[in-house]
Amino acid sequence: MKNELDGHNPSKGIKIEGVGHFDFDEEMQNFKTVINWIDNSIEIILDVASEAEITDHKTTLLVLLSSPSKFHKKVMDFGINTILKLKNDFYLEQEEQPMNEETFRNNSKLESIRIFRKGGFEFGFNKVLDIFNGGYYLINGTIENGPEDYDIGF
Repeated sequence: MKNELDGHNPSKGIKIEGVGHFDFDEEMQNFKTVINWIDNSIEIILDVASEAEITDHKTTLLVLLSSPSKFHKKVMDFGINTILKLKNDFYLEQEEQPMNEETFRNNSKLESIRIFRKGGFEFGFNKVLDIFNGGYYLINGTIENGPEDYDIGF
């Protein structure tokens, strides 16, 4: 059964000029696509169930895409200052040496960026290699304030 929202059939997806086509995920009630982000294919998720509601999301996405290296650096620097510190202070295996910044960067693979209302974003680093034994971490923030918070999962 197709979901009809605001007189629009989202299952056909939407197109954002300069980015491409986003498919509607019926189960998750959001729009998704895959893009190239700094030589890496990642998923972009617009956390919205209706095309009529994407104005904030589109603005945030276009700002992020206008300078991917700048935003990626901000997110990674935040990760180094919070998540790497947490790893070295509390999550070292017995006889494991503290992780340095270069190893942290090399083992952090960005897999998705979720876009929320009002400039919000979430960078998802899933299946993190050798940082948290296959866990993941997320870095949340806003365009206005940059990275602000994180979550770690195992």
